[in-house]
Amino acid sequence: MSLKSSFLYGALGGAAFFYGSSYWVTYSMIHYGGLPPWLAYGLTVIPAVALGVFWGPFALGVRWAVTRLGVVGVLMAPPLWALAEWGRYLITGMGWNAFGYSQAFQSQMIQIARYTGVYGVSFFLVGASSLLVASLTLLWDREALLASARRQMAMTLGLGGLLVVAIVAAWADSRTRAADRMSHKEPLHIVGIQPNVPVEVSLDPEIHDLSFHRLVSLTEHELASDNQTDLVIWPESPLNLSLTRSLAVLQGVRPLVQQYRVYLLLNVIGETVPDRVHNSVAVIDPGGGVVSEYHKVRLFPFGEYVPLRGVIPFLDRIPALAGDFSPGHEYTLADIGQAQIGSFICSESVMPEIARRLTGRGATLLVEVTNDSWFGPTPAARQHLAHSIFRAVENSRDLIRVTNSGITVHVTPEGQLIGRTDLFREESRHWVVQAEEDNKLTIYTRYGDLFILLCACLCAVGFGVGLARNEMAHAKARRR
Repeated sequence: MSLKSSFLYGALGGAAFFYGSSYWVTYSMIHYGGLPPWLAYGLTVIPAVALGVFWGPFALGVRWAVTRLGVVGVLMAPPLWALAEWGRYLITGMGWNAFGYSQAFQSQMIQIARYTGVYGVSFFLVGASSLLVASLTLLWDREALLASARRQMAMTLGLGGLLVVAIVAAWADSRTRAADRMSHKEPLHIVGIQPNVPVEVSLDPEIHDLSFHRLVSLTEHELASDNQTDLVIWPESPLNLSLTRSLAVLQGVRPLVQQYRVYLLLNVIGETVPDRVHNSVAVIDPGGGVVSEYHKVRLFPFGEYVPLRGVIPFLDRIPALAGDFSPGHEYTLADIGQAQIGSFICSESVMPEIARRLTGRGATLLVEVTNDSWFGPTPAARQHLAHSIFRAVENSRDLIRVTNSGITVHVTPEGQLIGRTDLFREESRHWVVQAEEDNKLTIYTRYGDLFILLCACLCAVGFGVGLARNEMAHAKARRR
């Protein structure tokens, strides 16, 4: 197979993967965007190809390495894969469904993310596959096995040993951290409300008012049954609440927090200057005042803004699905006494640097509010949760995830799930979070994707060896 064919097959495989794993984007196009199914499924090919093309350089690189280094070249796959995933996120801003996220629900497998981020988990998964491929190839090709058995088996066993050490170390680290979490600050009692507000609520004022009053009623019922609550969290929702424009919202919220003496974190339409609105999170204190407001920094294309407006003419006529918002610029924390809360909204959980920056600024508790009801009863909610789990592990922080329609859950710093809700059900949860007294930062929080630099060095060494061997072979041929 030629290098060109390797690239094309790799890109084709990537496009097929992203189309098959993310087909659910068509749900909102069909049900809320009014597109016919054939057009929605056709349009989904475009992002699938745009994301899948990054598998092409990976396949090309592995093909080149195998050509130059023999079966040992397969061991170039792990760093090449990590680089391809990182490059995809860097260029497109979409890190969705990186290979490492497949292990999110196996907490013992992802502890290394505290050092490497999700790309380290991807590296070792591909490394395990490469080890298997190299071993089977050697056993199948007996001539190659006899010709270079010692060198190739040594490298294969070396990678296998590295994988075993990494897994054991990650498991030991997880156990040690769980044992170390013995001294805590005063526990924080948190209530999360999952109201299951229908997306259509924004189109009908009557349904909107009923849904808002139902949300307040659910909260009052939960607070009346537990007088220890410190913080109530409402999800991102289609209610589009405004603290400045809606007297009804203020009349519903302020008496609630004042009566029960709780903090309330809720999704609002934020306003900084006229005609400039944000998708925001506000925290209201027990006195009814606004403690802080975080404006979403990374907006979701076509959902919260339309990219390339003014560049491509017809895009000016296309509205954003959830509303036209302006991005925020500050990573704002909310001080509620027992914790410094770092909040982020929906798609920001897919972007590792958001939670990382909030933690670096001093967040002791991460809170995600989201609304996956746009995508219906599809795998979208579970895939989204997988990304959130990594944000907790990478930064070693408790993460409270409160959603409109599921999955609402408390994610521990070890990636374990507590109090998980079902999809499309009206539910509430009460968690007790004991923040750690020390505010230690993980290697990943401090240095970010430093692991990618190591992968780049490994690739450089591998390609250097391949080029050197090629030159040596040519020199030897000329002497003959």
